[in-house]
Amino acid sequence: MCLEVATAAEGEVVAQRRCAGRKNALWTLKSSPLGGGSYQIVNVYSGKCMAVENSSPSAGALVRQQTCGSQPGASLTFTETDGGVWLQPKTLTTTPQCLEVAESSTADGARLRQWGCDRQPGSVFTQERFQGPPLGWAKIRPASAPSLCVTEGRDRKGLYASAVAVQRACAQAVPPRTYLEEAGTGRYRIQWHHPEFGIGCLTVMNGGPVPGMLEPWERLRLREASSWSSRPRPRRRAASASGRRRRASAWAWRAAPPPRASRSCVSRVRRPWPRSSSSTHNDHMIDDSAKEHLHGDLRAMREAMLWKLDGLGEYDVRRPLTVTGTNLLGLVKHLSTWEARYLGEVFGRPFPEPLPRWDDLAERGADLWVTERETREEIVGRCRRVWEHSDATIAALTLDSPGHVPWWPRPDVQLFNVLIHLLTETSRHLGHADILREQLDGSTGASAEYAAPQHDAAFREAHHARIERAATAAAAAFGRGDAGRTQ
Repeated sequence: MCLEVATAAEGEVVAQRRCAGRKNALWTLKSSPLGGGSYQIVNVYSGKCMAVENSSPSAGALVRQQTCGSQPGASLTFTETDGGVWLQPKTLTTTPQCLEVAESSTADGARLRQWGCDRQPGSVFTQERFQGPPLGWAKIRPASAPSLCVTEGRDRKGLYASAVAVQRACAQAVPPRTYLEEAGTGRYRIQWHHPEFGIGCLTVMNGGPVPGMLEPWERLRLREASSWSSRPRPRRRAASASGRRRRASAWAWRAAPPPRASRSCVSRVRRPWPRSSSSTHNDHMIDDSAKEHLHGDLRAMREAMLWKLDGLGEYDVRRPLTVTGTNLLGLVKHLSTWEARYLGEVFGRPFPEPLPRWDDLAERGADLWVTERETREEIVGRCRRVWEHSDATIAALTLDSPGHVPWWPRPDVQLFNVLIHLLTETSRHLGHADILREQLDGSTGASAEYAAPQHDAAFREAHHARIERAATAAAAAFGRGDAGRTQ
């Protein structure tokens, strides 16, 4: 049996119930203001103290939960005895009094009272450490639909612009992955690990178009609603008290006030797995190595993009080579403009030269082509200055340094997210440049070393013709009716 209260109401009687891991059967210790080695036993669910009613000295006075204060009936000392401890209130009695399950009853619902300490079984208490659900990577399942899992989605009415937590079949619940971390006794924080947007904390939104919606990405303004109370399975038990040690730290129960707001959820959950202090140095080495690897790839792609201009005249680097106007010098201008933003203002380190506003509709697309008044030297020179500024940002920050991208639907990011995005964007446009340059003079590859054709013109023409015949034959064989369409 475990001691618990039925509700959070003032004056609720403390009684014994079958242990089922309920929140109202969890208690924590704190030092009593009356001192003398006494403690108060606080219910995690209600935040109220276990106390002899009205601090009565009478035998038989019931034990209820009351607002914690300096009342003697809520201050208890612990005396070790065979098999557990006596809980002795500091009420003014002529003979020692202990808390006791009335008449040492074993019945479910028997009340707790004050009675003489005469070694009756109902006055001996033990404590069992609270064991909640396993921490770490976990599938979060709604209690009302345990066959489903919590994942990312949209509200059905379309009132909420950003992603929210929804329930789906567990096979469809990745990404993101969910990680459970403790946030106090009976409280847990759900980390939201997304492959594109990084790490956030699942948070109840107190305002907005749909109050009460769960938002995965409120990382900079943690509210107390971002901690969740668990309902452990019945096999996990928590009894009422223990006396093997008297220090508060010996008790598994811990006061669980609402968690204070954190400056950044990211800094709290940078590494969700437990680490020993001896691993810190290695972790920094891993971070530095990962950052250098990403930075090295970015540097290589930048140089490859500029090489695509080498050996071409003014007309060829500027002229549109697709129906949408894609051109080589415009790609260089575009990439340098957005890198200046991503590794500049996003991290509070703005590029010192003027940039068009990202939300200026009149300028939209202007960075993808070059006017007759802009020289190649100006575009390339500014591009290299952007690289210098970006390199300084990368060197100054860690991979989990926070940034803000106002044009993204989920704007709060880390340097890691931005580096991955820039690598993806640069690689994509470098692929465009590969095709454009090949159309102009047949040059391919990422540098001059690989620019020379590996085969002569006759081989290339024959190879091109072989592929064209295969495509034409396939179109005819499959009955699409589009043979010769590209000729």
